[in-house]
Amino acid sequence: MITDKKDKATALLEFFSTVFTKEPDEPDSDFIELEKVALTSEISPLHITECDIQKKLFKLKLNKSLGPDSICPRVMMMISSL
Repeated sequence: MITDKKDKATALLEFFSTVFTKEPDEPDSDFIELEKVALTSEISPLHITECDIQKKLFKLKLNKSLGPDSICPRVMMMISSL
């Protein structure tokens, strides 16, 4: 069992890079296997500030339907202004 985050990411990369193919140009041809992608760099840490969240909340379209969180955009806007 893999417990380290970097090792988990590497295992997923290795697995998913083996299942991707490119469709052939001609209908009767075999699929082309793509080259494996090497993990070359780490992603830098993500920094989200309260100001960033406020900006996104104020840009919500209030007349849109609920999102996957089942919260109405109007409610999110009202809560953010408290």
